[in-house]
Amino acid sequence: MPALTTAQNCWSSFPKPDHPENHFVFDHTKWIFYAADCYTWLGDDQPGEERAREIIAYHTQPDGSSNAPMRSAIAHTDLPVIRAKHGGLDQAVYHGLTASATSADRSVLAIPFGRP
Repeated sequence: MPALTTAQNCWSSFPKPDHPENHFVFDHTKWIFYAADCYTWLGDDQPGEERAREIIAYHTQPDGSSNAPMRSAIAHTDLPVIRAKHGGLDQAVYHGLTASATSADRSVLAIPFGRP
């Protein structure tokens, strides 16, 4: 996806933000998060899955909780779409349920699982 490569090249030239937790600051993990979603929507499964798993791993704390529950939950909604397409129904269900548990107190599940 040339547009995603161009975006990565653009932001990688910027200095690392002092406060990446600020909602209005763009940092490396936000790009990975958005790229995972874009790849999944576009049906480019391998990079979509790689980036979704990277987001989940990055934000998972030692106790299993997430320091970014919305990002983690949405990454977990990308994985069922990809896994179901490739016959991984058990993994699809697992990630769907994990998204639900991760976002239990948020409205993330208003996002449809089935993407065009």
